[in-house]
Amino acid sequence: KKFLSLILHERSESKDADGLVRGAVCLALASQQETRPVHQVRCARLALTKSFAASCFGLAAGLLEALISKAPENRKPELRKRLEECDSHGREDIQGSLGPLEDLRFCMKSMQLIPRDAAFLKCDFCRMCFHGTDAGLRHMSKCPFCSFGLVVSFKP
Repeated sequence: KKFLSLILHERSESKDADGLVRGAVCLALASQQETRPVHQVRCARLALTKSFAASCFGLAAGLLEALISKAPENRKPELRKRLEECDSHGREDIQGSLGPLEDLRFCMKSMQLIPRDAAFLKCDFCRMCFHGTDAGLRHMSKCPFCSFGLVVSFKP
């Protein structure tokens, strides 16, 4: 469900520079969800395209490093070349402020990134995160995503 929500949100983003960045982040997050490997790779490749278009070379570099570790040997030289291109531009972009993709929290109600220093809620069943101010949820309320679990408050 989270995978599809991220894909649908990416499709609804505007085509301006900020929309490209938000779309690339959505696709990068979708590439790390538990789904078929072919879908993970497709999302990572789409996120790469958007990252390069938005000059988010740090985000692109992180995606490339993940792809290189999984790619067949005949594809690795091309990926390494693109990684060198990212290094030549520097990695100072949104990725620097976001940190590693696996540490990101994404509110599944507002479809926005949850700031690292912000309190958030997380479902004890489906593990979806919600930003307290955006989601209008309270500690121990029913999860709006799975309708089964309870959301629990967390502070960084």
